[in-house]
Amino acid sequence: MKRIFSLLVLMAIWIVSLSLSAQTPSATLLGNPTPNIPQTLSYQGILTDGNGNPVPDGNYNVTFSFYNVATGGTALFTRGPISVSTSKGLFATILGTGSANNSPLPFSLGDAQHWIGVKVGTNPELAPRVQLTSVPYAFTAGRLSLPYFDSTDASIGVDIRSSTSSFSGAAVRGTATSSGSGVRGEALTNGYGVLGVSRSGYGVYGETINPSSFAGGAFSHLSGGPALRTFGGYIIFDTLAGTGTRMVVASPSGFLSAQPIPSGFTLPFTGSGTATAGNTLLSVTNNNASGANSTAIYGRAQGASGGLQSAAVRGDHAAASGNGIGVYGTSTSSTGFGVFGSSASIGVAGATTSEFGSPAIRASFEGTGAGNALEIRNGAIVVSGANPTAFIVNNAANNATITIDSPLCNGDSQAILIVTANTSAGPSANFTAPFSVFYNTGAARWVIARMDGVALPQAAAFNVLIIKR
Repeated sequence: MKRIFSLLVLMAIWIVSLSLSAQTPSATLLGNPTPNIPQTLSYQGILTDGNGNPVPDGNYNVTFSFYNVATGGTALFTRGPISVSTSKGLFATILGTGSANNSPLPFSLGDAQHWIGVKVGTNPELAPRVQLTSVPYAFTAGRLSLPYFDSTDASIGVDIRSSTSSFSGAAVRGTATSSGSGVRGEALTNGYGVLGVSRSGYGVYGETINPSSFAGGAFSHLSGGPALRTFGGYIIFDTLAGTGTRMVVASPSGFLSAQPIPSGFTLPFTGSGTATAGNTLLSVTNNNASGANSTAIYGRAQGASGGLQSAAVRGDHAAASGNGIGVYGTSTSSTGFGVFGSSASIGVAGATTSEFGSPAIRASFEGTGAGNALEIRNGAIVVSGANPTAFIVNNAANNATITIDSPLCNGDSQAILIVTANTSAGPSANFTAPFSVFYNTGAARWVIARMDGVALPQAAAFNVLIIKR
């Protein structure tokens, strides 16, 4: 026999408890401590039969459905069936405990008026539905609605403190789903739009997960003043892994102010980082390159005299192999210079420790067709050192031929030798006989001899220029 139930709700002890997310840490709001408020609802009532008599004591499966209308409509969500125990028809339960069929209630329940429909077992839902109401103190939550605006004369208008020790925890979190600001602060006078204070960490910390065109922090001055200023202290560039450039000053209106170095910043400064292919650690762009003597980076070494290998700008490439370059210069102008050096002694000097390997200075034409790899203007080529590429040999030993002994060409049959008779003095002054220069394979040396087979005169001298291939 189908049982007919009715429900008497004890409105005197009806409680609705909805507030901020129960997943947030404990906080202090407006100076008043509040615990985490659960997403639950206390419900009590009396089940009676069709004659109004309490149902027999026992357990009954009850389903609670939530609506946004008093009649009709579709349930927004349900909780149950939940087993309730009756005593003389009286039962009590808590909705949203998180147990089976009783998950926590959504916070949208507090956004608008709602009604609860109750169904016992497989019987039809009881009527009428029960309208949810608020306890008196719950009206306080209604004071906060968006957009919200208020003002106060207190030194601190809102004080919210987070007790979490997690780095990702926050006392206040603002999220912008578009291009706006998650949190924005404005100072209408000489105060601070945002003031961050930390006892041990960071006063203000910015981070981005967007591509390298964005930054963890951005500063601008709408009136053309300084965008970033330090009051004492100094700026530290940490050695952190990452791609892209470490510091860029490339805006047409951007500049680095040449202010006196504060006492907290000391020289020499040493830093390191990791740049992937195509990226640099430090990039400085001069947008006024058309100005005479205008430079992007200027280095100056001064003193009464220059120390050994002292330099205003120095580049070192510490790779043990490969095509590393200590200093690299390029120019896209057809009349410009990739690297230019000017000095009262040596304009550009190059040195290498690779024996018969990489040259101290290399010139190459990288274009298509034919071009000049090396051009010398208004001056002679001067050779010097222990093993110069140009030197004089003579027949002081009165041999029939002269063997050229130079580490620059010994054992190298591919070397190019330019030899001329040195007729400046001595027996070779009137030396006009034809002579030849050939490579002696057995001795692995280059040799100078007369072409008619006659022995060279004693003290005959020759100028030798060696070109390596």
